[in-house]
Amino acid sequence: MLSRLARVARLRPAALNSTLGVRTISSGLGDGHLESRGMGATDLELLSDDIAYFAEKRQTGVSLKTLTDTGKGDFVHLLDGDHEIDNDDAMQKMLFQVAMFLHRELPIRLAHRVRDLDSIPMLNQLKSTKEVRAMYATSFEEIRAAPTPNSRAREEHFAELLERIYTRHSAVLLTMARSAYELRADMGSMSFIETDAIHRFLDSFYMSRIGIRMLIGQYLALREEKEEGYVGLVSQFTSPAEGAKA
Repeated sequence: MLSRLARVARLRPAALNSTLGVRTISSGLGDGHLESRGMGATDLELLSDDIAYFAEKRQTGVSLKTLTDTGKGDFVHLLDGDHEIDNDDAMQKMLFQVAMFLHRELPIRLAHRVRDLDSIPMLNQLKSTKEVRAMYATSFEEIRAAPTPNSRAREEHFAELLERIYTRHSAVLLTMARSAYELRADMGSMSFIETDAIHRFLDSFYMSRIGIRMLIGQYLALREEKEEGYVGLVSQFTSPAEGAKA
């Protein structure tokens, strides 16, 4: 298991981290694409249909306050009875609640990113973009195949899966940057600069990536030993307003 996740690494630049009051996880590059999984044509077609179905679903917005309050266990009373846990184990209830939300939500977010990567002109034909698409499709498939994390054993298995996905997706930022560089080389600097649609896509894609990593990172951090002043990745004593003034 990643050791206390965000304790050893901070969001870069450091000033942004102190402003948001959020710790981040630093992981090595990962792989694991569909091509290496031995999927046949029929399997890929079924996966594509599944992704298309989930891409039509709406993502659930999650505020920093909701992340914090959920991590504190403020909403465990809303958890239904579909789990195996003693009533007095509030910590495990909270982990079930977060894990089951991610089990439902992450396939939707990953499917949206696959659809976006398929639809952006020019970039979608580049090798690096296809590598990123394969990462998202693989992660989507793995989460969909995972059982609902409504028991201790299943929740632990789900956390291990998300650790692997978190590591795999650490390569996304550099791989997409390489894709943009390849496109710029093909188009020429001025043409690339003038392509607003590509810039808007990249901005949106990177922001969505941050959201996915924040959700996964928060859950994994909540499973680790509690650090004073933090709820998962979120600092309770950092003021964004004061950081903006500094």
